[in-house]
Parts: sequence; structure tokens; C-alpha cells
Amino acid sequence: MPTEKISAYLSHSYRHEDRQINEFYWKLCWANGVTFAVDPESEALSVAYLELMMKRSAAFVGIVTRRPEQETYQCSPFMVFEHWLALQAQKARLVFVESGVPKDFFPEGPEIMYFSRQTLPSIRNEAEARIKRLAIRADGAASTLGHGLGKVGLLLGKDHQFRDEIHSLIRSLGFSPVDLVIKNDDALRLVFQLDELDFIVHDTRSRPSPSWPLPLTSRCYMH
Repeated sequence: MPTEKISAYLSHSYRHEDRQINEFYWKLCWANGVTFAVDPESEALSVAYLELMMKRSAAFVGIVTRRPEQETYQCSPFMVFEHWLALQAQKARLVFVESGVPKDFFPEGPEIMYFSRQTLPSIRNEAEARIKRLAIRADGAASTLGHGLGKVGLLLGKDHQFRDEIHSLIRSLGFSPVDLVIKNDDALRLVFQLDELDFIVHDTRSRPSPSWPLPLTSRCYMH
């Protein structure tokens, strides 16, 4: 286990009735070398911000509690989405899932551990063992190395009247604006460019020409 705690992206419920479950796993993780980065509860959703948090985290931990009123998912759909982000980012992960949540979203395996809230203490040893393995598998560099503010890609269209103001705003926040140039025969270059960006600002009223880059950038839009 690392001598320093690794920082994991935490997906969990903010509901009062789930607090005891959260605290059970929080204490186990802290005692076994894992601390958390948490997205504050909010009505707004910024996928770009979540992806940046995921990128800078050494691992992903989920505490998925059951919500019987939630059709299909039987849990928070947002937690399913965050788990998908972790898969896309290829992060070491460990997800504690309450009984009654469909396995379609959280297939059983070394990274997924189902539990019953009525018998939490009985799984302490197994949960600790999996947390220790997570700390070993985690990307330690993401926790121990600092990070500076990077580049922001801009898809604004050729005649965007607010281009200078947007550049100034991005720079005032400490980022470097980069105008993305899209060419018909340069898909590979665009992919490499996107990988270097912290996020993208896209004016959805100005469609780039051609339109094929849109699926490549859709996961990091900031409208």
C-alpha cells in the first residue's frame, strides 16, 4: 500500500438516509490509504468539469445505494454515468453496490462488490482487502504530482463576434485558449489536439464544417 494516501474520485449519495453507509466506507477507505475528490451537490451538470476531476484522480470509488423509485436503474442515474466516465478514463475503480441494483450497470467482478445495508459490519474484512488492492492499482502520479492549468479548445465558428472577449475570459481564468482548426483530412491530428485540452468551449449555434468532429468533442462540451 502507498505510504501516502491516493486521491480517488468519489461517487456517492447525498441523501440523509444513506449517510451511515457512506461513513462506513469513508472510514475504511481513509484507514487503508484512500482519500476523496468530490463533486459538490449541484443542479447544474458540467461534463467537462467531471472529466477533468476524473483525469486528475488516481482512482474511482463508488458507493451506489438503491433507490426503488428510480425506474430501470434502481439507483441514481448520475452514479451510473459517473461509473461510465471512470470506465472511459480507464481508471482503477472499486464500486460498492447495494443489493437490488441491476447487474447490467455494475457487473459482478473484482471491481464491483455488492452489499446489504442490514449486514454492513460482516463485509468489513473483504471491503478492506479490496480497498488495499485499489490503492496498489491506482495511478499514484495523478495524486502525488501537482497540475497547472492547461489549454482550452475553442469551437466558435469563423465569424464569432465575441471571440476576443472569450479569449480574454479564458486567459483571465489562467487557461490558454486554442482555436481548433478542423480539416477534412486531419482527423488524427484533431484527436491528438483534444487529448491535450482541459475542456472545450463550443458555440453550438456555429456548426463546424465539416460536421464529423462533433462526436469526437461531444464528451467534453462546455456550452
